[in-house]
Amino acid sequence: MPRVPAARHHYLIYRSSTSTSSSLPFSSSSFSSSERIYTIGPHWSGLVFTIFLVCFASFLFITHVALDLGPTFVGIACVYTSLTLLTLLRTACLDPGFITRSVPPSLPRRKFCHVCRLYTGPTAGHCEDCKVCIEGLDHHCPWMGHCVGKGNLGAFLCFNCVWLTYVLFVLGCLAVQSGVFGRERAGAGGVEGGQ
Repeated sequence: MPRVPAARHHYLIYRSSTSTSSSLPFSSSSFSSSERIYTIGPHWSGLVFTIFLVCFASFLFITHVALDLGPTFVGIACVYTSLTLLTLLRTACLDPGFITRSVPPSLPRRKFCHVCRLYTGPTAGHCEDCKVCIEGLDHHCPWMGHCVGKGNLGAFLCFNCVWLTYVLFVLGCLAVQSGVFGRERAGAGGVEGGQ
């Protein structure tokens, strides 16, 4: 994939097509609608920390809890870890909806961004952290080091569903291991039997 310089912004932007055009993504030119844009940054350290956190927490869970419960639980934990990392990377690397040029004057309720110096649509917002306008800006996610907007909102919601179900799975395994679901502890059974 050819690397496109990110002009005045701190994103690394990659196009999926084989085009060797040298147009800048934040100039008056625009990407064609058929090509997919992958991005990295600008606060990539948040993404690295999140990947480390997921891997370290999963390692602790697998070695201290899942191994005691059996190979099925280890397999499920590995699948959840993989899905969490894949959906995290997908969200962090998809184009959140960069606005690369002004919208047409015929669009009602357009607004002007004084930082990017272009007209945007009514749902667009300027991210102060990334210094770029994003279509359908939801928020800037420090855990991903990236904005969440119209282009990666679906992937972000998928990531949230995956890691939340992983957390519920971990809590369920901890409850099973600690005996919350009726498994008697060795010390408690002996005391009752002796009375």
